[in-house]
Amino acid sequence: MKLRIIAGAVALTSTGVLALSSSLLASPNYNGCKSSASAGVDWSGCKKIAKYLQEKDLRGANFERTNLSRTNLMKAKLNKARLRRADISKAILRQADLSGANLEKAVGMRAYMDGAKLRSANLQKIELYRAQLQAADLSNANLIGAQLGRTNLSGAKLLGANIKYANLARADLRSASVEGADFTSAYFFRTRLEGVDLSAAKGLSQVQLDLACGDTKTALPDGLKPGQQWPCH
Repeated sequence: MKLRIIAGAVALTSTGVLALSSSLLASPNYNGCKSSASAGVDWSGCKKIAKYLQEKDLRGANFERTNLSRTNLMKAKLNKARLRRADISKAILRQADLSGANLEKAVGMRAYMDGAKLRSANLQKIELYRAQLQAADLSNANLIGAQLGRTNLSGAKLLGANIKYANLARADLRSASVEGADFTSAYFFRTRLEGVDLSAAKGLSQVQLDLACGDTKTALPDGLKPGQQWPCH
């Protein structure tokens, strides 16, 4: 059996079997991981744990599958950045601009995103358990199937957001703006709705309200009534 090297590929000539090219075995973005932080940088698949990137211009950057856990991105510009399947657990994204960004299936347990701008962002199936999103702007964001258990959304703007099938168990929506938000089939177990104006929200059902926690100041759409356990103890 003869072994030949052809442009980085290993060929077993006696059987005609061609092994995988060495270029396929190497990291596809090895050089990119060394690039400095800048708009449009490609850090896909890289490890950028506990880095200091506060106020950096990272618009349009590619962070797909990137590990950004515990990284400081406070006030960073991440408009239209790609963070699909990225790890932003415990990352600091306070007041960061993620408008139009793609965070589909990202993981952000205990992420600090209070005051962040997420207008029209794609957060479909994101995992944000216990994240801080108070006063964040999620207007027209896609939150279909998002995992938001125990997330702090107090004072957040959810105007026109698509929140279908999301898990909002024990999430805090007090003082949130939800006009036009679609909550079809969202899970509302012990969701904090005290004082929230839900009158212009979409997709709400009596079953959801019976699971949630509201009070006499919670405004409801026509045809729905307060849950039997309101106010929750």
